[in-house]
Amino acid sequence: MSNEYEYVYVIIIVLLFVALRMRSQMRGRMADTRRIFTRPVLYAFLTLVLLALTPSIEVLSFALLAGIIGYIIGTNLGIKSKVFEKDGAIRFRGSNEIFLIWTATFVVRLLIEIVLPLPTASASSVFLSYANSSSAYFWYTVVDLLLAFSAGMLLGESRHIYRMYKNFKGNSKIQNQVS
Repeated sequence: MSNEYEYVYVIIIVLLFVALRMRSQMRGRMADTRRIFTRPVLYAFLTLVLLALTPSIEVLSFALLAGIIGYIIGTNLGIKSKVFEKDGAIRFRGSNEIFLIWTATFVVRLLIEIVLPLPTASASSVFLSYANSSSAYFWYTVVDLLLAFSAGMLLGESRHIYRMYKNFKGNSKIQNQVS
């Protein structure tokens, strides 16, 4: 099988993933503590795996900073999230802005993997390549920093959703006791 067809399969899988995520975003997901935090922790883990391959402590430091800033912004954007009841179950929906930022960054990262494959090189030439904007390493670094930022946003948003979920759950118990 040629590489052209392999890319077609990857693109189809990515489009399917994005379509399923969009459907889930529109409908909302069942709310419980595990479900609220599973997706953001998984995305943060995937970002860390990508960054672990980076041979630069500077890039890792900037990624950590980007994740912290993303967490703070995600906590603030979390007010656009919703916790609601549908068909007798508590559901939640994250903010569309954070969803779009992470999804776009993820898709761009996959496209970079296809368009700019990293050459195998010695570590010394890799370090010099990070500063060169025409280098594939530079673009990988930029997108990985954006992934760290958006993973932080997802974690911050989840913290906000969890607070809303606990509050919603507490209020529904009180209403049930009054009825």
